[in-house]
Amino acid sequence: MVFNLSDMLNNIDSSTIVLGAIFIICFALLFFIFSKVFSRKDRYGMVEPNTNIATVISLCISLLIVYGLNKTGIDFSDTFSGLGFSSDTLYIIGLLVFIAGAIFLGIKTKWNLLIILGGLFIILSFLKVVYESELMFIIGVILILVYFGIKMSKNKKNKGKP
Repeated sequence: MVFNLSDMLNNIDSSTIVLGAIFIICFALLFFIFSKVFSRKDRYGMVEPNTNIATVISLCISLLIVYGLNKTGIDFSDTFSGLGFSSDTLYIIGLLVFIAGAIFLGIKTKWNLLIILGGLFIILSFLKVVYESELMFIIGVILILVYFGIKMSKNKKNKGKP
């Protein structure tokens, strides 16, 4: 079986995109709230958030919210089309929310996610599991180059500090 990115994206309906966007938005908001709630002061008086607890609780509550919304059987494409959004607009909004979520995860993981995904994309392109293997290879190389670019710019900023 060969993976084809365009076929996969064509099989995603607008309600799945809306549920994914709701999950990312709920997770980001809940993570922000719970990282403030589950924080403690270190020995120097600085506030340290306990991100492990905040992540687990935010993930569980976000999954429950999306699961509950999915079980209600609401057709989100009709709901948003009543507000004036077409399904094409929902795809664009979903893509933007996905990109924002990826940036949020990149910041939270200190961009280590880029090198992991880049390596995974390159490996998948060499195994010929992906239909558009050249595109996956190029994306993998770009992600790794962006990772090293971010690390080098951080090293240059830290080099001048005493």
